[in-house]
Amino acid sequence: MSASGRAYATMITNFDSTEQRGLWERIADDLRAGRSVPGWDRLWFKNRTIRVGERLLNDYPEFATRFAGIIRTAYLYCPMIMLTDAQLFDGVFFLALGPRTVNGIVGTSYKDGPAIIVSGRSPTLEGCLLEFTVRTVGDVRRSRPDLACAGDDDQYTIRPLEYSALGGVTVTAEDALGLDADAYRTFTEELRQADDASSAPHAHDGDGKAGAIARMMARVLRAKADGAVATSDGRTDATAGTRGTAGDDVADRCRFLGERWREWIDAEREGLVLYENQRDPAVQARVRSAGFDHYLRQYGSAYAAGILEHCGLPASAVETCRSEAERMKRLGETMAESGEAAETRETRETAESQKSRETREARETLERRRFRERLLADLPKTDTMDTRGKPFLTVLADVLDTPKRSDAFALIARSDLPDAPRDGFRYGQCCKRLLHDWYQLVYQQTMATHLGAQLIAVDIASNSVEQIVGRSSRGASLMLAGDITRILGGMPYIRFATFCYESRGTIARWRDCTPDDDAASERDGTDRPRARRRLERCGRWLLHDVLRMDRNQRATHNVAYAVEQAGEEKSLVGDAKSLLFGGGVAAALAFVSAMADNVWFDNHTPIWILVGVAWVVGIVPNIIDAVQWLRGVYSSATTVVYMG
Repeated sequence: MSASGRAYATMITNFDSTEQRGLWERIADDLRAGRSVPGWDRLWFKNRTIRVGERLLNDYPEFATRFAGIIRTAYLYCPMIMLTDAQLFDGVFFLALGPRTVNGIVGTSYKDGPAIIVSGRSPTLEGCLLEFTVRTVGDVRRSRPDLACAGDDDQYTIRPLEYSALGGVTVTAEDALGLDADAYRTFTEELRQADDASSAPHAHDGDGKAGAIARMMARVLRAKADGAVATSDGRTDATAGTRGTAGDDVADRCRFLGERWREWIDAEREGLVLYENQRDPAVQARVRSAGFDHYLRQYGSAYAAGILEHCGLPASAVETCRSEAERMKRLGETMAESGEAAETRETRETAESQKSRETREARETLERRRFRERLLADLPKTDTMDTRGKPFLTVLADVLDTPKRSDAFALIARSDLPDAPRDGFRYGQCCKRLLHDWYQLVYQQTMATHLGAQLIAVDIASNSVEQIVGRSSRGASLMLAGDITRILGGMPYIRFATFCYESRGTIARWRDCTPDDDAASERDGTDRPRARRRLERCGRWLLHDVLRMDRNQRATHNVAYAVEQAGEEKSLVGDAKSLLFGGGVAAALAFVSAMADNVWFDNHTPIWILVGVAWVVGIVPNIIDAVQWLRGVYSSATTVVYMG
């Protein structure tokens, strides 16, 4: 949070690189019914006559529309969207659309600052691209000493990794080390020449490091797909492989990808996008992070309580998780109050004696062992608990101590739990999918808090982990879902900018809200959400329901209502129906007034009855308008949900 109480920036769960890939594939699958949508192997292909990715976005605007709805929904809450370098350089939507289109989607103009801020651990954004995609041959060989390579240890190759922007293709160590010597030599020379060109005054470095990395990536992918060895000139033998045409330029395979990387780097240099170095002392002073591992355990324990409740596991296990989350939260707050940032602790730990470090680590190890023992203690002795519940808790406890996401997912995959929920069985919700989704959310929340941002989930399914956790926990997250995403995504650029200006007061009040406000209401004993649900069950006036909302809920409903009103369609038929309805109401009121004056009442009728009838006749049109307004509030109320 900033000093004003507003969120400094927001991170969006949907923009994790794997989530972007999943959303892209779902949209593509929906579009493939009767149409030809290019696959991952052609998405980044570009030459003088064929531009697959750019043509795809124009032929199928559904990709941009869906993305626009998500980022605009989050932008309404906070005008600064934070991305990690991986979300940007491996995020298919950001790469396909490019920086200028993304800025246009959120309606930024001359009076607005940049809407995108990228957080990384390199001095420059281009350095982040290099760290994300490139390794030395020696680094890769140290992880796989059994593999031979034609390149020297100080030469460069592609980093072994699963790349979501390429459709989840995994570049293995074998792929990274399997090219010929000329490929490594050429790639290394191109990177060094880009460094020399960028440091020379008034020099232009061509397509820079981004282009060199894209060409090397294309060589690796061609060799991986075809089983052929790509040469340094970028050509393949006519008999090598089955994809592409003989003699095709290998670099065309990822040319568009390299251009987009370069555009984002240039956008940061021009000030259209901000970059934040996590190692900058000023950034560390603002964030005051307690450390990634610390937050992983804090949010892991807090969110575990929600999914354990959802699975119907013992209340003792739920309370154990909540107690551990509170312990970690108090410890983190103590660190923040003392101004001890992560880098400061690293310096202190370096100066500590070996004995002091061992004592502190032993104390934390003991606390974690006690947590594990309490989590698994006093479990009921039943067959279903032994076969589903206890293994679920055991894997969950193991994953809490696994800060590397790929290792945690591998641990979950190796477990004996069922892959998916089994309805109708006790503890049937205990499965690998639930653990996977829980850890994904915990990891994203941990990353957001560690970088000083607020986490938001947009357009989330009704029974997702985000919804489950949001109903049971009081964390530092915010979740939005519903029709506002669809409405905002369908707005043209100018309409969204106009809406933001016309609703600037409503949006400003919503940006002042935080999920912690709801937690404060609970501490004060007001418990408004529960009171509101009781009103709904009793079927009382919705107006009374609206008036009892707290500040957060009212501001949220106001934004949702404003979006709904901005998205209303104007038509001749609709206006004609409104006129006919209004005319009918006016005629009915005129009839009632005439009957009251001439038939129902006389000179002996009490004056209060006459006044009451006149008041009802005069106020009915306003009552109708109020009912229509309340219906809009009620329908929009289902579109935004806090996960505080």
